[in-house]
Amino acid sequence: MAFIYGIKFRLQLLLLSSIVLVLIVVGFSLSRLIEQFHLDAAQEQFSHAFETVNEELALHEAQLQNNAASLAQRDDLISSVNMIYQYATVDDYQPLIFDVEKQRIADMLRNQARAGDIGQIAVYDGRGTLLAFYSSAETVVSGYVSWQAGLPAIYLRTEQGDGSWQPGALPVALALELDMSDWPANIAFRRCLRGFVQETARPILRAYPDNTLLTVGTVVATNFVTRGFVEAMQQKIGVEFAVLFDDGARLGGLNAVVVKQLGDVATLRGNEIENGLTGAEHDDYFLAARVLPLAREAKAYMVAAVRKAVVQGEIRRTQTVLLVVLLLSALVIVPVGSWAATRTISRPVDKLVQGAEAIERGDYERRVEVASNDELGRLGNAFNGMVDAVQTREQALRESERLYRLLVDNLPQRVFHKNTDLIYVSCNRQYADDLGITPETIAGKTDYDFYPPELAESYRDVDRQVIADGKLDEREEPYLKDGVTRYIHTVKSPLRDEQGRTMGILGIFWDVTEQRQIEVRLRQAAAVFESTAEGVMIIGAGGQIVAVNNAFTSITGYSQDEVMGQSIAFLHADAEGEALFKNVWPQVHQSGQWQGETRARRKGGESFPQWLTVSAVRDERGAVTHYVLVFTDITVLKRSQQQLDHLAHHDPLTDLPNRVLFNMRLTHALSHARRNNHRAGVLFLDLDRFKDVNDTLGHPVGDALLQQVAHRFQKHMRETDTIARTGGDEFIVIAEEVTAANDLAQVAQKLLDVFQETFRVGGADIHLGASIGISIFPDDGDDAETLVKNADIAMYRAKERGRNNYQFYTAALTANAVERFQMEVALRQALERNELVLYFQPKVNLADGKTYATEALVRWRHPELGLVAPDRFIPLAEETGLIQPIGVWVLRTACEQMKQWLDMGLPLQHVAVNLSGMQILHGGIVTTVWQVLQETGLKPQYLELEITETVVMGHAEETIRVLDELRDLGVSLAIDDFGTGYSSLSYLKRFPIDTLKIDRSFVRDTPDDANDAAIIRAVIALGRSLQLEIVAEGVETAEQQEFLLTEGCNTAQGYLFSRPVPAAWLTESMQKSKG
Repeated sequence: MAFIYGIKFRLQLLLLSSIVLVLIVVGFSLSRLIEQFHLDAAQEQFSHAFETVNEELALHEAQLQNNAASLAQRDDLISSVNMIYQYATVDDYQPLIFDVEKQRIADMLRNQARAGDIGQIAVYDGRGTLLAFYSSAETVVSGYVSWQAGLPAIYLRTEQGDGSWQPGALPVALALELDMSDWPANIAFRRCLRGFVQETARPILRAYPDNTLLTVGTVVATNFVTRGFVEAMQQKIGVEFAVLFDDGARLGGLNAVVVKQLGDVATLRGNEIENGLTGAEHDDYFLAARVLPLAREAKAYMVAAVRKAVVQGEIRRTQTVLLVVLLLSALVIVPVGSWAATRTISRPVDKLVQGAEAIERGDYERRVEVASNDELGRLGNAFNGMVDAVQTREQALRESERLYRLLVDNLPQRVFHKNTDLIYVSCNRQYADDLGITPETIAGKTDYDFYPPELAESYRDVDRQVIADGKLDEREEPYLKDGVTRYIHTVKSPLRDEQGRTMGILGIFWDVTEQRQIEVRLRQAAAVFESTAEGVMIIGAGGQIVAVNNAFTSITGYSQDEVMGQSIAFLHADAEGEALFKNVWPQVHQSGQWQGETRARRKGGESFPQWLTVSAVRDERGAVTHYVLVFTDITVLKRSQQQLDHLAHHDPLTDLPNRVLFNMRLTHALSHARRNNHRAGVLFLDLDRFKDVNDTLGHPVGDALLQQVAHRFQKHMRETDTIARTGGDEFIVIAEEVTAANDLAQVAQKLLDVFQETFRVGGADIHLGASIGISIFPDDGDDAETLVKNADIAMYRAKERGRNNYQFYTAALTANAVERFQMEVALRQALERNELVLYFQPKVNLADGKTYATEALVRWRHPELGLVAPDRFIPLAEETGLIQPIGVWVLRTACEQMKQWLDMGLPLQHVAVNLSGMQILHGGIVTTVWQVLQETGLKPQYLELEITETVVMGHAEETIRVLDELRDLGVSLAIDDFGTGYSSLSYLKRFPIDTLKIDRSFVRDTPDDANDAAIIRAVIALGRSLQLEIVAEGVETAEQQEFLLTEGCNTAQGYLFSRPVPAAWLTESMQKSKG
C-alpha cells in the first residue's frame, strides 16, 4: 500500500481529480445558469402581467377622472345644484321645484355614464347630502332623493321600466350622506361587496363676480372592478391571476386550493414590499403579488401564479442533455491524462526521491540523472549542485554561529531572530533573561508562549508586514516585563540570505518608557501653550520676557522676536496701570497667584481692557524661576455689556427710553425736585386712531409711523426733558425744572405741533393726532405711580374733548375714570347676569298707520342704575370689544322673538337688527348670521340688518364684500342714519341694499326747515331711482307724517306711533289690532 502514498500516485490522482473537478464545476455552473434562466423568464412573465393590469387600471382611472371633471363643469349642472344647495332645506322642501331639478340631474348622470362607460355617478350638495345618481352596481337604475316630512324618499327609474319614477331603495353602493373627510384627493380604491372600486370626486364650483368660488356640490364617479375584470386580465396576461383582500375574500381564477394554501394571503403579507413586486414559495406554483392600497388603510393583493411543473420540466430536460455531454467528455479525457502524467512526471520523480534518500544517509557522492530538459531535469541538476555546496558550507556555518552568539550576548539591547513562520530561532541573553528562560530554550516557541494573546498578535502583525514588504520597520510599542507594561523602541528588519531571499526577521529593541513620558508631557504643554485663545507670557525672575504664544501676537500685534528680552512695562497702557502692576508682585510672592482687570496697550498704541492672571513657577527648593502671565482681551465683552444695558433700557423700535429707564429717570427727577423745591411735570401722550392705521395699512406701516413720530418728538424736546415709549402708541414725557403750569402747556403744544405736518409712510400720506394728559408734581401726586396714573386719566379727558388736544389733571377726572372702569366691569357681567333686554319700536305704514315690521333696540337693566340708555354703554362696548358678544346676543334674541311672532300669526314682514362697524370689519359676521338663523329656525327673508352710513363709507370695499355675502344668505339690508355721512353715489349703487333710513336729524324740523325738507326730498328721489324702500326715523308729529306721505315716503317709525317697548307689549298691541 506504500505506492498509494507516493508522489507519483498523488500526482496522477491530482491530475485526474482536477479533470473530474473541472467537469463537475462546469456542469454544476451550467445547470444553475439553466435553472436561473427559466426562473428569470417566469419572473419577467410576472412583471409583464402586473404592468398589463396596471395599464388597464390607469386607463379606467383616466376615463373616470375626465368624465367626472367634465360633468362638474357643466353650467346646467352647476345651476341646478346651486339652486338646491342655496334654497332647499329639509324643513322647507318644495318637491314641485326641487324634484324636477333632481330628475334633470339624474338624466345628466345617466347620459354621462353611458357615454363614458362609468359604473356609477352620484351628485351631492355642498352639505354632503345625496341629490341624484346613476348606478349599475346591481341593476341599471337612475334615481334621486326627495324629502317628505323631514325624511328622505328615494325615487328610481329602471332601464326596463316605462320611464316613470317609482319609490325604491337606495343601492347599497351609495351613501345618503357623503363623508367629506374621506373624499379622494385624486383617485382612490375602495372595498365593495363584489370586489373593489375606482372612485374619484370633483367639486362643483359656483363663481361669483368678484372671482371668488363657492363649493355648492360634489360629483362622485365610480368604476366597479369585479370578477369579470380579473378573468379578462387572466386571459390577457397568460398566467393565473386573482385579487385577495384583507378580510379573506378573493376575486379571480386561482383555484381554491392554491388560495387556501396561501393562508388567506398571510404568506404574501410576510414577504410584501409596499408598492413593489414580491415573490412567494408554494408547493405547486411560483407566485408573485403586488400590494394595492385601498381607502381607510385597507389593502388588496394582486396575485399571479405559474405552475412549477411547467418551469421545472423545462429545466430537467436541459440539464439531462448537459449531463450526457459531460459524461462522454470524461470518458475520453481521463485515460489520456493518466498516460501523460505517468510518462512526464512519475519516472523523473522516482530518480529525485532516490537521490534525496542517499543524501539523508550522508552519501554525498551520489548524483541524480534526469534526461529531460523540463523543470524536473533542472531540479535534478540543481540537486547535484546542492550536494557539492553542502559539504563546503557546513564548516563555515558552525564558525559563523559561534561568532554571532558571542556578539549578541554582549549587546545591552534585546535581540531576537524569527523564521518566516514567525517561530523563534534564537535570542540574546538579555532578552532571555527578560522572558525568564535560557537562550537555548527559545527555539521553536512563538510570541503566544510569552505574551497575552492580543499583544502577541500585534507583534506578529508587524512581523508579517516586514516579511511581506521586505522593508525595515521602526516603532514604539508596548512590552510586558515582570508583569508590568512598558514601552520599547523596536527595529525589525527582514533577514536575507546571499541571494536576497527573506529567511526570517532580525529584531532589536530597548526600553524608552521614561523618555516617552517626558516627551508626552512636553508635547502636551507645547500644544496648550500655542493653541490656547488666551495670551500667555513667560517672564524670567528678573522681569524679562522669555516666551510668548500665538494668541499674544494676535491680541497685542507684537511678534515673539519683538518682545523677547523686553520688560513687560512697555505693555502698560498708562501710569495708573503701571502702578497697579507694581502692587501685584508682593501678592504673587505671598500667595503664588494674582488676577484682576487691567488695561494694556497694543502695538498700534490702542489701549484695551484685559483680564490678567499672574502665577509664580518655583523649583524644587521653592525659589521662583519664572512667572506665567495669562490674559484675555475683554473688549468685546465690555462692548456687549454696554449694548445689553442699552437694550434693557430702550425701546427696540424707536430707541427711546423704555418703561424701566423712564421710571428710573422719573424717580431721579422727583428726588431732584424735592431737594431743590422745584416742580416737575408728567405728560401722558396717546396717538389718536393709530389702531386704524394698523388695521388698514398693516403693522409694518404702523411701526414705521411710530419711528417717524419718535424722531419728530426728539427734535422738539428740551435737553433736560425725557420722552419714553411705554408700549403700543403711548408716550410719556418727564418735564423737569417747571416753574408754572404754562411751561407744561408749551411742552404739550410743541408735541401737538409735531402732527401738523403729514406723515409719509410706505407711499401713503397719513394724518395723525394725539391726546395729551398732564399731571404736576407735587400738586397732582407725590410719587411716580400716582403722577403717571393721573396723567393717563387726563389723557382720556382729552380724548373725550375731541382728541388732538391736551388736558390738565383734576380730581374730578379720577371720579369719571373710576365710574368708567366700574361701568366696563358691570357691562362685562351684564351678559352673564341676563341684564340686557330687547325693546322693539314698530315700523308703520304711513297711509293706514299699521305696523308692518319692527326694529330691535338693546337696553341695559342695571340693578342699581335702572334702565341704561344705549348712548351710555354702546360706545364703551365698542371701545372695549364687548360689542361682539353683545351683538350676537341681540341678533339671536331678536330672531327668536321674530320666530315666535310668526308662529303666532302676527303680520310682521321682518325684524331689523343694527350691526356695529366692529362686527362688520372684524370678520365672522356672515357665519354668525347664518348660524343664528339655523339655530332659531327663522327664514332669512324675515331678518333685516342695519348698518350706519359712516361705517359703510369708512371701509367701502371691505363692506361691499361682506354685504354681498350677507345678501346671498337671503337677508335684507338697510343703511341707517342716511344723510349724516359722506356717501359716494358711485359706491352707493354698488351696495346690495334694500332700504335707506332717513336720519331723525333731518325729520326733526320738517316741514318748517326748508333745508331739511329739501334733503328729505333728495333722499326719497334717490331711493326711487335706485328702487330702494325709504323709511323715515324720528317721526313725532302729524305734520311730519303728512309731509313724508306727500313727498312719497310711505313708511316710518317714531314716538308719534310708539316708543321702543318690550316684546310682550308689542305682542299685545298687534294681537288687538289683528282682532
